[in-house]
Amino acid sequence: MNPVKNSIGWADYTWNPVTGCYNGCKYCYAKKIWNRFFKVKYNCEFETVMFHPVRINEPFKKKNVTIFVGSMTDLICYSEYMFSKVSETIRNCPSNTFMFLSKHIESYTGKAIPLNAMVGMTITDLSKTSSKTTVLSLSKYRRPFISIEPISGPVTFNIPPSINPIIVGAETGNRKGKIIPQKEWIQSIKDHASEEKIYWKKNIRKYL
Repeated sequence: MNPVKNSIGWADYTWNPVTGCYNGCKYCYAKKIWNRFFKVKYNCEFETVMFHPVRINEPFKKKNVTIFVGSMTDLICYSEYMFSKVSETIRNCPSNTFMFLSKHIESYTGKAIPLNAMVGMTITDLSKTSSKTTVLSLSKYRRPFISIEPISGPVTFNIPPSINPIIVGAETGNRKGKIIPQKEWIQSIKDHASEEKIYWKKNIRKYL
């Protein structure tokens, strides 16, 4: 596991028992990390989903911390076997809080989410009708949260009070066509959510 309190900020550690993702997001930071540090080691592209049994027991070394599960993948990429092994570890570490994050609401359908796990969605543009539908569906789960990163549009509806935290961040790196946060997008979040539930990442605070 990697300590991320000073970088990601909203979790204490990242834990990656599964790596690889086939979402193909053009702004993906995880793919950049993979290509730089792991592509040669594992001799495969980032789109190859891999389970790492050697990492499965890492959370047992920590107590009373918040752990972001899968910063190098998306829950939609997990097989049933992968999810069952990850969930088993989570249930056996009851003092820790684990945060799942996906771009697909269907990732959680039919899954037995451990009681000490939070379910999250990454939605970059909350001006769409489909985004509102997704957020309302997410709010029906226990301990839901959303990540608006990189923010790419305004919020046009009230975010349900059960969703906490609301993580907001900007695109990192120097990609051509990089999304620059607009002040009206940021203001729209303040207008449609309880400010005490909003977590502004370091990379967006200069736009506040």
